[in-house]
This record gives sequence, structure tokens and C-alpha cells, in this order.
Amino acid sequence: MEEAVVLVTGATKNSGYAIAERFAKEGYRVCVTSRRPDDAARAAAEISEAYGVQAKGYGLDLESVEDIRQVFADVKETFGRLDVFVGNSANL
Repeated sequence: MEEAVVLVTGATKNSGYAIAERFAKEGYRVCVTSRRPDDAARAAAEISEAYGVQAKGYGLDLESVEDIRQVFADVKETFGRLDVFVGNSANL
């Protein structure tokens, strides 16, 4: 059986990053989002390297229904499923 998959919004720093790290430490495959795609890609690469899990970063504007649809479609295509969703991000 493949490892479970978690998606954590706002997971490029602070508590969101720590949450994503904790799931990775437990063997989850990790999806991280940020309004800044480069930051999301960096965080995913760091988590993947540190914990040996598959991770992917996504640029995501939570006010855009189209962005949300695209991210969830890609998660399904890339990982085959989503087991846990953590809505961590805050729109400031």
C-alpha cells in the first residue's frame, strides 16, 4: 500500500511548514501550497530531501476557484489520492 497523502496550505514557513514536516516524518507524501509558487517548490524540495518522501509544491491563490480546482486535480493525478487536508493558511 502506498503512503498516505497530505495537503497543507500555507506550508512554506512557520506552523504550516512544521505541520508538513511532521506528516513527512510519519511517512506521508506531502503537498505544500503558497501564494508564491517558488516558495512552495522550495519547501517541498526541502521536505522531500530531509525525510525521503515524495513532496510537491503548488502555487495557490485560495480566493481563486480555478486555482483550487487545478491544484486538487493535479494532486489526484500525481498522487492518486488525498487522505488529509490541513487548511493552515491565512489571507492577510
